[in-house]
Amino acid sequence: MWRTVEACDIILLQWLISTDVDPELQMIRQVPLLRVFLASPGDVNDERKAVLEVLDRLPYRPAYRERVQFRVIAWDKPGADTPMLATMSPQEAIEAGLPRPSECDIVVVIFWSRAAPAQ
Repeated sequence: MWRTVEACDIILLQWLISTDVDPELQMIRQVPLLRVFLASPGDVNDERKAVLEVLDRLPYRPAYRERVQFRVIAWDKPGADTPMLATMSPQEAIEAGLPRPSECDIVVVIFWSRAAPAQ
């Protein structure tokens, strides 16, 4: 997993360098917000927790501090505010309450042995 994090660092750093501006203008520049969609079935809870921990720590790394913000889109993220109506299945509630992967900048998908939610 750490190799994946290092690869993510390289990709994000390349993106930051390509969007860099004059240091004098840095104060008026808005910090870009990257939405990271996290998807996984229930058999990878430990891996999902590890990814959430890494994503929570990324904004504090010196390379990203004050240069980029991350917003994790995940059904189990505190503050996700996914309404759970009695007439909906859990998956329907998630689909109705959260942005779709295509609306996010980065999509992280974790699979092991299950590829679909339990029915």
